[in-house]
Amino acid sequence: MRKIAIIGRCWSTRADAPWDDTSWEKWSLAWDPIPVTHRLFETHQNFRMYFGNKEDGDWHVSGLRMAKVPIYMLEKHDDIPMSVRYPIEEITELVGKATGRETPYLESSIAYMLAQAVLEKVGRVGIWGVDLHCESEYAYQRPNLEYLIGLARGKGVKVYIPPQSALLTHQHGVPYGYWEHPKGT
Repeated sequence: MRKIAIIGRCWSTRADAPWDDTSWEKWSLAWDPIPVTHRLFETHQNFRMYFGNKEDGDWHVSGLRMAKVPIYMLEKHDDIPMSVRYPIEEITELVGKATGRETPYLESSIAYMLAQAVLEKVGRVGIWGVDLHCESEYAYQRPNLEYLIGLARGKGVKVYIPPQSALLTHQHGVPYGYWEHPKGT
């Protein structure tokens, strides 16, 4: 069974990723160097200036040019030899369109990774280093990733979420109906 470890940058679960287990393919963010990766994802249209200035953008692009593994990007770029065009049409068909849009419902680079794994019909996916806390700027990305986790599971992909992750957790620690509303509500 093919296994994909999606590895983000959140420290709550990142250290628990299967770093030394060669039975897992490791997929990571193109701007997050990790010891071993089999596939990188750079899903920003403005990747050449993603870090906000030309100097940091040039540093990022030089790293992309040196990559020895496929880099899934919105488009193939001649100056980035390992770039691969992300299959957006097939992904749109798989995950569905955002309401009122002609574009797929994808809200983060991690979502692009998970959708790709489902498209490739992998048997198992683990997601480490990804919390998308409600208190952070990434909060708007969480519902989309949780939707995709459900889609993956519905298609038979076994999806592992570390127990200390904030993903797929109850707002009040128990299912709806098992907690008491404050008096007067």
